[in-house]
Amino acid sequence: RPELLGLKWSPGLTSHQAKELSPFEVGDRRWRASVKQLTSEPAMVLALRGVDIFTRLRPIIEQQQQQQQQQNGSSLKRSGKSSSQTKCPEVVMSQSVGESDVFARLFFLPQELYPDPLTRTLLPFLPEARLYFNIVDREENNGGPPSRLFVLKSLDDLDLTREHVLEEVAAGQQPICTLLLLKPQAMERHLSRVLRKVVQEQFKIVGLRMLCLSQEQALKLVPASHRMDNALIQQHVVVMTTGPSLVLVLQQAGAVKRLLDLLGPEDPQSARRLSQFLWRGEFGRDVFNNGLYCSSSYIDAVEDIKTFFPDGLCCEESELLLQEQIPSSGEDHTVAVCSNPS
Repeated sequence: RPELLGLKWSPGLTSHQAKELSPFEVGDRRWRASVKQLTSEPAMVLALRGVDIFTRLRPIIEQQQQQQQQQNGSSLKRSGKSSSQTKCPEVVMSQSVGESDVFARLFFLPQELYPDPLTRTLLPFLPEARLYFNIVDREENNGGPPSRLFVLKSLDDLDLTREHVLEEVAAGQQPICTLLLLKPQAMERHLSRVLRKVVQEQFKIVGLRMLCLSQEQALKLVPASHRMDNALIQQHVVVMTTGPSLVLVLQQAGAVKRLLDLLGPEDPQSARRLSQFLWRGEFGRDVFNNGLYCSSSYIDAVEDIKTFFPDGLCCEESELLLQEQIPSSGEDHTVAVCSNPS
């Protein structure tokens, strides 16, 4: 569901607010009437955030506006008034991110918008996860790699003012990085096809390395669902250390969740049942030889990148990379590859 960031009731909008919100152009005869209506009638203002929120809300708003137009048309016929006296729509919604930024600043101060982490199902895949979750590594009784848990911070530790919502809206969705690893079987048989899919999905490759995984590195990549069973852990380690693997760091807005959705379930058979286009279903044979590994959360992505690319990434420096202490250079001097050739 949409995340409610702020709510205000106003007995009437100011002239400036009404002129910005009017759905009619200045030259339209209905513009003046709509401004008068907006300044003289009470209004409820909501600030909402969500995935594909414009696409999800627009049909609802349009349906409501159509019903209002039909009611207004019937009223005008009965009263004999002209269509130029049509009322302003009862519900007005911003139509773009830029417009949302303008509208939000008309009504809310930065400190009046409060995120609701409980409604954000995608939060573990975003940098903001650090603001709201305590990350706990739980040791397994069998001595296997620890399982990672995301625990919402207590009310005493939770600070909803640390996330600057208006600044995030103004900046737009920023690219983040995630890690993709081709296991030896996929490296040998499907390298070109996987790389083609990476390019088709418009990921930017900012790190690339071929290596043979050590046992310690392979242990860190065992799926959480298999960490309770030593036999399953060893099977994964054997598969991942039988030959060279290719490690990629991919950059895109929402990269962590996007790549997880493209790969599908750990079990290739389950992936094939869901869709013929999921990568593990296409390149994997079984739950061990499933071809590909990717970071399962934003926190995991940061740690994976630091593990396999301690010298940093070949991309432009960003505030997010600086915060995560991931070095970045516009050029890889070893292979003379520039991230922004001109």
